Amino acid sequence: MARAGAKVALLDQRREWAQATNDMITEEGGTSIVVQADVSEQASCSAAVDEVVAAFGGQGTRNRNGGERLGCYGLTSPQPADRHPSVCNT
Repeated sequence: MARAGAKVALLDQRREWAQATNDMITEEGGTSIVVQADVSEQASCSAAVDEVVAAFGGQGTRNRNGGERLGCYGLTSPQPADRHPSVCNT
């Protein structure tokens, strides 16, 4: 996605685990950030969404592989986090 021009937020419970991917994206000219989040906790997910929105000014799509089974889906359309029902329904 980054190679196609998407801004990418890399969420991980341990920031250092996502750092190598972040470095690769930025070295290739892409835009990404690392956000520490525990996808099993609603408050952590909400804080992560807020951090991504603050960094990128909004959101549009997501890849829900890490927290999908736990209910932390992120946002699928550009709406404020508090208006979207699928922000971490844990």
